[in-house]
Amino acid sequence: MLALAAGTTVIGAKGQGWMQANGGRRVRFEIDSKKVTAGERVEIGGFAKFRTEFRDGNRNIAVATGFLKCVRFAKSNNVVEFAGEGTMYRSVDGKVVAEAKGYVLVVATDRRAPRVNTGNRDVIRFRFVPKERGEGLDVTGEVIDGDISVYEETR
Repeated sequence: MLALAAGTTVIGAKGQGWMQANGGRRVRFEIDSKKVTAGERVEIGGFAKFRTEFRDGNRNIAVATGFLKCVRFAKSNNVVEFAGEGTMYRSVDGKVVAEAKGYVLVVATDRRAPRVNTGNRDVIRFRFVPKERGEGLDVTGEVIDGDISVYEETR
């Protein structure tokens, strides 16, 4: 990442915790992505990870997706959108049964201050789009434990 000099602007989103997804499933998330601008130089970096587990009869099913290198980042007010090339895994009883390469898009909305338990909850939407034919994933939910922080600072 870029060495921070005077006049450097950093915009980003970070957080971790649990979200209650559409369909009622709990999803563990961890995000930390940012855009650093210093003069003419702009660098984008970060990661996103999502994982859910549930029972299907006697089987334990897990679905995980994310990326380790952010390649796109935008911020508007308290909402950030960032993305990267990622992978989605499905496992049954601890054994990976499907793996797909694709693109993961994340939209994070910071709607409440850390450790505040009233008002609107933070919201995350993440979408996995496979490169090849196959099943995608589109999940939206409110943060029920943890926090998302969207920030902008000039140093």
